[in-house]
Amino acid sequence: SWSAGFDPLSLYDFWGRLMPPLVEARAAVDDEYRLDWLVYHRRVMEAAEIKNGRLAMLAITGFAFQEALWGVPVVDQTPILFTPLPELCRG
Repeated sequence: SWSAGFDPLSLYDFWGRLMPPLVEARAAVDDEYRLDWLVYHRRVMEAAEIKNGRLAMLAITGFAFQEALWGVPVVDQTPILFTPLPELCRG
């Protein structure tokens, strides 16, 4: 796998382990079905990770364009997004 097996929280298999009762019953007696279920959900998670990564790249590109157009750092334009949560809670 391209991730070199790095998944410390076991999130790739999380959705695959959440089986509806009928799927769980079939998976208990059919190892191939269980494996197919896990492989499918692993692929879904990999696709979601790729999509989220692409969205993050678009967002940071948007920040760069915003700073270029306005000439003011994004941190100064939206300080609430860059303020630590405890500081916001104190008011």
